Amino acid sequence: MITRLVVAVVIVFAAAGCVEERKPASATNPAPPPPTKEAPAKEAPSAGEIVHDYAKNLSTAPARAAALIDIASIDKAVGAFQAMEGRNPKSLEELVSMRYLPQLPPVPQGKRLSYDPASGKVELVAK
Repeated sequence: MITRLVVAVVIVFAAAGCVEERKPASATNPAPPPPTKEAPAKEAPSAGEIVHDYAKNLSTAPARAAALIDIASIDKAVGAFQAMEGRNPKSLEELVSMRYLPQLPPVPQGKRLSYDPASGKVELVAK
């Protein structure tokens, strides 16, 4: 019983000794400087603009995610080709013909796949 009491007292004193002394907020976080004339403060977007941007991003998110997954699968196939053949493929079609990919993934409208055989880098770019 006494050992439990001693342990409890030690824990309380140890916890009390670990408390950090707090400084007033004004001492640690000085006020930011006022905006200069060269860089005026940016106006916050309206609620309508925020909702429009959110809805636009929400509607395009699945297509963008699918495109990123498709590019990742092509990158993986390029890496496998390079590991097995000792070189980068000459074209993306070579990945399909040598069965590293079953087929090239569909590309979103207004975009095209760009492949650099020297570096093995695949990108989705605007037409």
